[in-house]
Amino acid sequence: MTRVFCTLFNAVYLIRGLALIESLARHCLDHRIYVFAMDETSAGIIEQLADPRVIAVRPGEFETAELLRVKPQRTLAEYFWTCTPQIVRHCLSRRGEAECTYVDADVWLMADPQPVFAEMGDASMLLTEHRYTPKHEQAALRGRYCVQFMRFVGDAAGRLALDWWCDRCIEWCHARTEDGKFGDQKYLDDWPQRFAGVHVSAHVGAGVAPWNVGRTCFRQEAGQVQVADGGPWQPLVFFHFHGLVSYSADSLCFAFGYRLPSQAKVLVYAAYARELQRLFARWRGQLSGLAAQGPAPGASNTGNGPRRALRRIWGFPNTYSMQRLPGA
Repeated sequence: MTRVFCTLFNAVYLIRGLALIESLARHCLDHRIYVFAMDETSAGIIEQLADPRVIAVRPGEFETAELLRVKPQRTLAEYFWTCTPQIVRHCLSRRGEAECTYVDADVWLMADPQPVFAEMGDASMLLTEHRYTPKHEQAALRGRYCVQFMRFVGDAAGRLALDWWCDRCIEWCHARTEDGKFGDQKYLDDWPQRFAGVHVSAHVGAGVAPWNVGRTCFRQEAGQVQVADGGPWQPLVFFHFHGLVSYSADSLCFAFGYRLPSQAKVLVYAAYARELQRLFARWRGQLSGLAAQGPAPGASNTGNGPRRALRRIWGFPNTYSMQRLPGA
């Protein structure tokens, strides 16, 4: 069957989004992805790909009256979070898709996701846990589950949960902890009890990220990166590069405040960095402002003074030149 995905990003996340798109092409051949391009630069470049599997959707095509009403009340990141359930609903309701998987733009597939989908059986929704290490445990603040990779089937159970999530995010979706809420994410905490048809993935290779990399073992077998967490080795299906930031076109920090295993740096982070570097070189001429400063620009590229300096010191153990990546 054709797997349907959706994601959203603006030009600042464009290169990471393109890396996601290319990873889908490598590891999930029969797919279609709706890219909700939040600015014209992103929409234009997505259309230049001329790939019928990649469909650009501009804000004017999906923004509802409800979204436009709350948009001035949200920061850019908060508004994107508010849009997350809405774009899945758009794919199911407006585009007529039978199922859709939301994927964060800074996720990168490294193997076929079919085993993750197969374990769902007849379930209507797929959740992935953060699997925090004890040192970085934040479930009480940020949520047990991560929005990073969520599949919805367009049946009654899937639509019930999706509509409820859309409504909650319209009501409140902010980058702070308040009354048991955080962004779009902590709303998911009680879904296995609140809704029927929820499956929580047991695949250890689904959602490896900085907050759980310390409890994850890595190896490469027959050209495939595999992971384990106290159990059998499984393919690393997708990695979530939360917090990865480029300081310039030639310097990049893998993660701030996390101790990354050397095998993760060599097998995962360095490979992703090279992919970003290649894509940035291809599209840099069409980028401007912050997006043109590096393949993964972020907070460390902006501002001056002690905050920026302290952040770079914090990320120093994971900072590398593109010419001297781990394992090179």
